Amino acid sequence: MLIDRFESNNWMLTTFISKASLMERGKIVIYLLGFFSMTSTILILLLMMPAIFRITRPIMRLYHAMNAVSSGNLHTSVNIRTGDELEKLGLGFNRMTNQLQVHLEESIRHEKDKRELELELLLSQLNPHFVYNTLNAVIYMAQMQGNDDIVRMVGSFIRILQDAVKMDGAQSLIPLSEEIRLLRDYIAIQSYRYIDMFEVIWDIQDEANDCLVPRNLIQPFVENAIFHGICPKDATGTIRISASVTRQVLVIQIEDDGIGIDPHQLQVIWDMGEHKKNSGLRHIGLSHTRKRVEHLFGSQASMKMASSLGQGTTVTVELPKLPAHAGQQSNA
Repeated sequence: MLIDRFESNNWMLTTFISKASLMERGKIVIYLLGFFSMTSTILILLLMMPAIFRITRPIMRLYHAMNAVSSGNLHTSVNIRTGDELEKLGLGFNRMTNQLQVHLEESIRHEKDKRELELELLLSQLNPHFVYNTLNAVIYMAQMQGNDDIVRMVGSFIRILQDAVKMDGAQSLIPLSEEIRLLRDYIAIQSYRYIDMFEVIWDIQDEANDCLVPRNLIQPFVENAIFHGICPKDATGTIRISASVTRQVLVIQIEDDGIGIDPHQLQVIWDMGEHKKNSGLRHIGLSHTRKRVEHLFGSQASMKMASSLGQGTTVTVELPKLPAHAGQQSNA
């Protein structure tokens, strides 16, 4: 209720306003205030959106780049041109990935150089020409006496020695046919040393012969089968060497019916491995062979070794199928 008094004539004007009318007008004011507040908020957000994107977009780029590096992709880089601390952060990230890549390449190169130096040190202990001439003289004398066994054994040894001398990083992969040829020479030498103690069964598919394998891949397993599997038993043993191609995968198996290996000892041999010298030849441990395969092929290759006491041992090697001409192109 509103009251107005007029002094001139002493009248009063009384006005009655209902509560509903006041509430209706209040609602209109509230609605207008809400509308203007919402409109102002939207306008402010629209005006601030470019600035927000300028800040968050570089951060998201850096976030995705960090995820890529954590997954092993060291070739990742970010391009941030904001002219502030975010750009400095991006430049620092790029420098870090470049340094990591350089250090990784240096580590791989140093490891390769170390292996090559070890091989050169081993080969430097021999004078190849003197050894060849001496062995050829032995062959000549054996031929004069009609001793074909000595001729064959020394000839096999010369071929193995020649392969060891010419071995280098560029020839780390060779056709399986060449690996088998060298393996036959090695087995021929051992068969003269261990007469009638073992026989070898070959099952090599024609398609497998052309596939590339690491040099000296099979010989350590055959050596292990002869010395630790068959020699300790009192009967003639059998070694089966097979190779086949299945679904673009080269599968190589070396099986023997020797005394087998205790599971615990098998795990120790498989994990630890060691360098030994047997019959004047350098024996590369099983663990070293596995590491070479992992280094060359990564997760594309696998090696498994199963053994049972009194039944024998089976080694299975699976490699990606690489034709010999592919290796020649890559070396070129």
